[in-house]
Amino acid sequence: MGTQIPASNVMYYEGSWKDAVNNGDGTFTVITTKPNVSVRVFYEGANQTVNNVPAQNNTYTFTTVNAAVQLKNSLGNLIDAGTVQYYAGAWRSFGTTSNGVVYKELLPINYSFRMTYEYGSIDKQQDISTNPIVVFQTVNAAVQLKNSLGNLIDQGTVQYYAGAWRSFGTTSNGVAYKELPPINYSFRMTYEYVSKDKQQNLSTNPVVDFSTVLCSVKVSKTNNNEPINNAAVKYYAGAWRNLGTTNANGITTKELLPANLSFRATLGNVSQDKQQDISVNSLVEILLNVP
Repeated sequence: MGTQIPASNVMYYEGSWKDAVNNGDGTFTVITTKPNVSVRVFYEGANQTVNNVPAQNNTYTFTTVNAAVQLKNSLGNLIDAGTVQYYAGAWRSFGTTSNGVVYKELLPINYSFRMTYEYGSIDKQQDISTNPIVVFQTVNAAVQLKNSLGNLIDQGTVQYYAGAWRSFGTTSNGVAYKELPPINYSFRMTYEYVSKDKQQNLSTNPVVDFSTVLCSVKVSKTNNNEPINNAAVKYYAGAWRNLGTTNANGITTKELLPANLSFRATLGNVSQDKQQDISVNSLVEILLNVP
């Protein structure tokens, strides 16, 4: 037998919606001469209407259901802590999961539920009169970093955007993992001080790939295009970073994320800068005015 709980209000329809008399003990009285009426109960921001209720010498009981909202990971295990809301005229607090579940007595109608986990939110609509158990499940998002040959490499630092840039992790054997709600995120990979963003919907594909390109910087003499050996090459990413020293063919290489970068070649006291988008062309040619 259920425990009596106080409704916010009860109304009945008699040409228009009218307030029933609040008896002050959790019960309401409908005063009408009509044989049947529609009755509407208000509870926790929601309302439920029942039609053709006998209005004379009758007691009608509305019953809530114990709605359970669960949060499971990609393996199907219950996890914490997820923050749950439900929509009833506005988004209202449902509670926070404990051992993967949170409970609330609600009227048995259709609601939208919102689960927030690791700053990501996902909505789900469900009629709890049919099924009072609402299940949300994360996916095991995998962010990979590969070099220009397609091999997994370290060490990349990964972030994802959910209201702000949040830490996702650092690649190990080329991959970082995190359980997240399956929605659309922006991901940011930082490798060798260069960052690259990518947007992806994890519900479609939970594996997010980033790839570097083999950036080649060739340094030659201005007057005759002769390759310059031992030129120091740097690239700018928050500060000037070492890319390498040119070989006998005037070339030095480094795996970098494909971005628009400034490069600097120096030999002695002669320097030359050049800006280039290595996602378009990964060969950067710099001419130095040296004898």
